[in-house]
Amino acid sequence: MKTFESSDSFEKQTIYSLGISAQGIEELKISSMQCADMIETDRIGGMNAFRELSKHLRNFYVFEQDVTSVFGMDKDSIGNGTYTLKTAEEGLTRVMQRMIGALEGNDIAGLSSLLRKDIPEALSLFTSIFPVLSKQIEEQYLATA
Repeated sequence: MKTFESSDSFEKQTIYSLGISAQGIEELKISSMQCADMIETDRIGGMNAFRELSKHLRNFYVFEQDVTSVFGMDKDSIGNGTYTLKTAEEGLTRVMQRMIGALEGNDIAGLSSLLRKDIPEALSLFTSIFPVLSKQIEEQYLATA
């Protein structure tokens, strides 16, 4: 597995982190589906797992926002030909808002459905867009260095 050196530039470290995040997205998708199963079979254990999953989702969301902010990226121009980074962010935001609604309405079946289907689908968009984001950072900031 490639690692970064302390002498690597911020840009190189960011590209490396995006690659790790792409792997982490797959783990988040699996965790989300497992959490949905747990909520249905062991509500207390499932809600504890949901609390942890929520922290990871928030951390991912903040990281992604930070990267695009630091590099001043145009989220409408970064995409995979079908979706842009902006549409991926908006989709994830909508799903997270629906999760809040399900929690507030004590809709456990709805929350489980969001975790099983909608969260993994929303995260999948980032998996295909992060390589494009990495390439853009590389071309804009490393090719000119």
